[in-house]
Amino acid sequence: MAVDVRTHEILAERVERTDNPDDQLYLLKLCLELQLEALLLALGSSAVADPSPLGEHAPEQDDLPWPRWLAEDIELARALTRECVDDGVPLPSAMGGVPTDPGAGTESLTVRYSAMAAVVHEMLGQIDPIRRPGVVKRLVQTRDRCERRLAELLGRPMSAALEAGIRDRDAGHYLG
Repeated sequence: MAVDVRTHEILAERVERTDNPDDQLYLLKLCLELQLEALLLALGSSAVADPSPLGEHAPEQDDLPWPRWLAEDIELARALTRECVDDGVPLPSAMGGVPTDPGAGTESLTVRYSAMAAVVHEMLGQIDPIRRPGVVKRLVQTRDRCERRLAELLGRPMSAALEAGIRDRDAGHYLG
């Protein structure tokens, strides 16, 4: 927590010291980067605090409002991203070069969902469903979600989406 307090102090000092619009835009990008990190930390912490897919957890665990925090963090990250795009601020590299053209974003998402579906398909062929039923169940859910997203993105079934996207052997390249 001391690191977070110090980061806040540094940001407050920088905001007070600068009237330069470029510095202020840099601070906007920095806020977005910190928000993305906070979102990922909240996501990871929520998975550890609530490991059951049904939301059941041990009574001794802290009952922090993970679902609300995640929803709020996603909305804030989205708003900060919009501000960066509107002001011409380069987006953080962790966002994978989100294009300002929605069509290009759709293409990038199609490639990633196709890659994920291909990797999951390969994994399902290698995992013993008797010994690892929970993993198989989660992989089937992941595959089904990828197929639904691809159908929404492309308006066609998964097999056509994979043909239009990538081949199984190339899938890992896009998930790096």
